[in-house]
Amino acid sequence: MDSNFNNICSYICSPLLITGFLILIISNITKKLYGIITAYAFILTGLTGFIILFLAMQNKSFFNIFSIVPIVILICIIVYLLNVITKYYNKIENKQISRDFDVFSNIFTTIIFLEIVIMYLGSSSNEFKSNGILPKLNVLLLYFLTILGILSIYNINIILNYYTTDGFTVINH
Repeated sequence: MDSNFNNICSYICSPLLITGFLILIISNITKKLYGIITAYAFILTGLTGFIILFLAMQNKSFFNIFSIVPIVILICIIVYLLNVITKYYNKIENKQISRDFDVFSNIFTTIIFLEIVIMYLGSSSNEFKSNGILPKLNVLLLYFLTILGILSIYNINIILNYYTTDGFTVINH
């Protein structure tokens, strides 16, 4: 089970996630919104592929739904973030938002990165290799980071919804 899972993840999911993170880092530096949207699409595809492979490789008697719930919630959070970004696309692109948007976007990017690292570390553990279940510590860390991710997205939504007049950099004469 483990060799097939690792091979498929290394050939399909990992390149998607790595490409998504590279695009996300470059887009955050250059402040290009199209790049950020594209990066999250790559990350979503990689995470979805990981969950599909994880479910396909499960032994029915050892299946533990709580191992993948944080990853499913992360996918939902990213979809929600994409919805919020597209809803306020013009205000973000025209820099008519608070600088705190960048702060919480960077926090959320860090949270996603940490969740992916913890997910991969858990999938390479002996417990996962023997019965296909992520270790409890990894799952608890994923839940904690998921809660932090939800709080970050909540703050991003508040910033974009209520504080779009802060941080104007364009002065109309």
